[in-house]
Amino acid sequence: MDMDRDVLLGIWLGWFGWLSFPYLFPQSVGATALAGGSGLAMASFFLLLFIFTGGFVVLMLRIVASWGGPFSRLFGKFGGEVFAQFVGWILTPIALWMALSTVISAIELGVL
Repeated sequence: MDMDRDVLLGIWLGWFGWLSFPYLFPQSVGATALAGGSGLAMASFFLLLFIFTGGFVVLMLRIVASWGGPFSRLFGKFGGEVFAQFVGWILTPIALWMALSTVISAIELGVL
């Protein structure tokens, strides 16, 4: 159960990171990999750095959530599924908006 929540937190962290800085991941990993011979090593390093940073942020979120003691455990036990559904319903229109925006941008650029 805890591993599922950690993975879910990591997924939300990735979503919010992508929504706030959409070009951070492609520029730091993809563009670095295309830079040349040492670029592949640096891109691998940046990718591992992103993964470790995401894990560290999830760990920090869990530590902060544990400060509430029994109240945090109570909300964690009974609110986890409801919160996941709530956030999923909130992110559905955002995901649809981003998909539509991507398709419109691709049409304007002549890709589609």
